[in-house]
Amino acid sequence: MPPTNGTGADVRPRAPWRPRMIARAEPTITDSVVRVFEAGQRVVLDRVDLARFDLAQLAASALRSAALVAIGAVCLAGAWFALLAGAVAWSLAYLPLPAALILAAALSAIAGGALIAAGVQRARAGEGLGIPGMLRPLRDGVRE
Repeated sequence: MPPTNGTGADVRPRAPWRPRMIARAEPTITDSVVRVFEAGQRVVLDRVDLARFDLAQLAASALRSAALVAIGAVCLAGAWFALLAGAVAWSLAYLPLPAALILAAALSAIAGGALIAAGVQRARAGEGLGIPGMLRPLRDGVRE
């Protein structure tokens, strides 16, 4: 029977704790090649997941931007029609109604044509990056 301190607890000195040693054999070259291949495969899969996430973020951002542009265009068109109606109403004191409408339509067509020409010229000059410009950071990130 082991010695006790009166409470029934064992009072023998304990040996220091030692971790259990597990005998391992050295990995073979085949095991190492398999591990390297698996690690490379994980890296590639992680990069594909990251590219997919970046593309989803890019698409969401483009859709939000397109929605804001569409809403702004509707508001701007309404304001333009109101401005033209006010110009026609003001010009009725000086011109007959058909002439006032023709003048407002001509001024509107000239302004629209000038804006379209400016936009086409800027697009040809490369100032508008478009979709290739938006995809460039994604493509550069995949190449790294």
